[in-house]
Amino acid sequence: MDFNLKSKILNPKSAPGFTLIEVVVYLALFAILFGGAVLAAYNIVESSGRNQSKADIQQEGEFIIGKINWALSGAASVSSPGAGLSSTILSVVKFDTTTVTINNLDNCTGSATTNIFIQTTAGCYQLNDSASRITNLSFSQTASPGDGIDPVSILAGFTLTEKTPNGFDYSQDFSTNAYLRK
Repeated sequence: MDFNLKSKILNPKSAPGFTLIEVVVYLALFAILFGGAVLAAYNIVESSGRNQSKADIQQEGEFIIGKINWALSGAASVSSPGAGLSSTILSVVKFDTTTVTINNLDNCTGSATTNIFIQTTAGCYQLNDSASRITNLSFSQTASPGDGIDPVSILAGFTLTEKTPNGFDYSQDFSTNAYLRK
């Protein structure tokens, strides 16, 4: 019999392999690494959803601001809000005598909602999508005389909110200031 083999049989501590303590330590290290990987993957997925909500809100807000600026371009007069006042309704008469109204009234005729509508002679349309909510809608007209030195301006602002995929609200404020030509 080989001397090395005989010593391994008689003295098992010198036999190759892992002890129970080493196996437990390796399993604990593996669990920590695996847990960290799962946590990192979860954070990546969660931030991806949050970033998508931010992009959606930004695009939606820019679209609504664009519609408000369109309504104010070519405006001959402002019916609402009055000079020096604020309102949740913007109503302008354009140079071609078209009246454009932007507000948060349900289908432009009912009670206040968390949507924003535009009404023209062609009809009444909701501007925001169903996933977003409008709050703090406000239109303010400057009290200036509009004499060319201090032109009349309309400040429009609102807050747009949307749920992220994990159920949290993400909000962003939007505003625009448009000067009217006379």
